[in-house]
Amino acid sequence: HSEYMARFKPDNAVELYYDSTKKLDTQSWGIDVTGTVQCDQLTLLDNEGIKLGTGTDFQIFHDGSHTYLDNYVGNVIFRKDNNEIFLKMVEDGAVELYHNGTKKAETTADGLTINGVTVSTGNIQINNDTGKVRLGASQDLEIYHDGSHSYITNAGTGRLYINADQINLHNKAASENMLKAVADGAVELYYDNS
Repeated sequence: HSEYMARFKPDNAVELYYDSTKKLDTQSWGIDVTGTVQCDQLTLLDNEGIKLGTGTDFQIFHDGSHTYLDNYVGNVIFRKDNNEIFLKMVEDGAVELYHNGTKKAETTADGLTINGVTVSTGNIQINNDTGKVRLGASQDLEIYHDGSHSYITNAGTGRLYINADQINLHNKAASENMLKAVADGAVELYYDNS
């Protein structure tokens, strides 16, 4: 019968066959499998990893303290069904976050660009005296603190509007009125809360 099930070569490989097709053979560096490997669990020790790609360009391993995903060529893209992108890490470039296939945030050389509404359940802080909150396509409105004083600056053309049915200016303890303006009513100026 000419159909092999297994071959044992002295000082060489062991080969296993399925229906006359070689599925596994030993090599000097380990084993070579043709087809799909299915197992209940794959256990690798520290500093052992999984290497993917012809040039082993993508590697996954754990060193006992941390887990690493190493990519040596191209981008790393997490996606669903070979289509919808969740996360994209561009080689020598941006990290991009997607929602429902639409890019919502990306890192840039200057920092972070967000596309859409930003919601925070805590404070938004700028922890230095050179940072500014800038609003508008040309960054026309600025809110900042310079280390000594706080500013709201209309840096572009046009007027600065504050719209409300009532506007109150208080001392910083919010215990004394300085100015009160009421829609369809009076404008009041105060001295020492009077």
